[in-house]
Amino acid sequence: MADGFVLPSGVTPVEAIEAFERRTGRRLTWSWREMHGSEHEVSFTVAKVTDAALLEDIHRAVDDALRNGRSFEEFRARLEPILRAKGWWGRQERPNPVTGEMETVQLGSRRRLRIIYDTNLRVSHKAGQQERIQRLQHARPYLRRVGVLDDRIRPSHRAMHGIILPVDHPFWDTHTPPDGWGCRCRVVQLSDRDLRRRGWSVSGDPRGLVAAPDRGWDYRPGAAHVERLGRQAQYLYDRVGELPADAGRAVIDAATAARLREAMTAEIRQWAGAVRGGATARRAESHMVGLADAAALAALPAARRPVSAGIALDGALIAGAAAALEDEDFAALVALLEAPAAVLRDPATGQLIYAGAADGAGRVLTVRVASMDWVTRAGGARIAAKRLRVRAVARVAAGDLAGFELVAGTRP
Repeated sequence: MADGFVLPSGVTPVEAIEAFERRTGRRLTWSWREMHGSEHEVSFTVAKVTDAALLEDIHRAVDDALRNGRSFEEFRARLEPILRAKGWWGRQERPNPVTGEMETVQLGSRRRLRIIYDTNLRVSHKAGQQERIQRLQHARPYLRRVGVLDDRIRPSHRAMHGIILPVDHPFWDTHTPPDGWGCRCRVVQLSDRDLRRRGWSVSGDPRGLVAAPDRGWDYRPGAAHVERLGRQAQYLYDRVGELPADAGRAVIDAATAARLREAMTAEIRQWAGAVRGGATARRAESHMVGLADAAALAALPAARRPVSAGIALDGALIAGAAAALEDEDFAALVALLEAPAAVLRDPATGQLIYAGAADGAGRVLTVRVASMDWVTRAGGARIAAKRLRVRAVARVAAGDLAGFELVAGTRP
């Protein structure tokens, strides 16, 4: 894109357009201070625009620039005549809608159009980038802040150039660029290999040592959407886990499942990190992380076959898991239960074992599941199991699985 606009690393126009499309609301505001940063993710506004039709004109011009890669001059050439024709241009006396008093205010100008253009396009691209960052966090767990090191960069932003921190570090909650008016900084996502290759290392905690972001910019663009998507995915998995096997899988497969699975993976990763980091309140939580298919359920004895397809994971199990396991191992359960390399059955316990592919060292991530949460008659007699529940997560040698019955797939 022209006029010095730099796209964030790895962001596609589609992701930026989708982020802009999520701003379905329109807000008539007098001051930019009337909306907090994260509110801009769902609503579009331009300060001093008090006419809904005019706000829609500006929205259409921004949408066109984003979809078609318009330069600022192309954007201005389209919008300026509209604003002039409707009287929204130059310095004018206008009544403040809050106080009723007349004020001399700046309406349209070349500078204001530049702010509208830069702010909306940069924030949309950064919001689109945020979803990608979360999807790739397991492979690229770090962000590096990169400034445009010319004579226009403010000293406080030059001082933050090169900061490298984990994706989920609290610093990024307030200092993900753009974090100020006219900010041209960006973040680049990095892997451990990237750090080794370039000789870089993770920075110390910079909070309290760097300048605060401009007022209204202390939020992570796109983070609210990612959080909402995670909650929606968790809710969907929890609900369909109560359904019979075929019905539950049909719902997941029909629900534009790729993004929901990615969101659920990120949600489980965050949950596991919180539990293993000492968040005792979250140990009591239990969530569905997968669905058993008909073949896996058929391998269970009829008396142990659950009435629903859901596979639940308990926070207590995460807390008590082996120290050798990482948060990423728990996050991987969503994909593993969806598409295991093999499903095995332990003849001694009747438990199912979901196994992934062997790694370079011949180790395999495995998940043991068993029928749980029994429906009982008065007096305690069991009638049927409600669901499956994860009983153990472990990395084992591929050879250790030789004694189990193969239900589906290929032995690792």
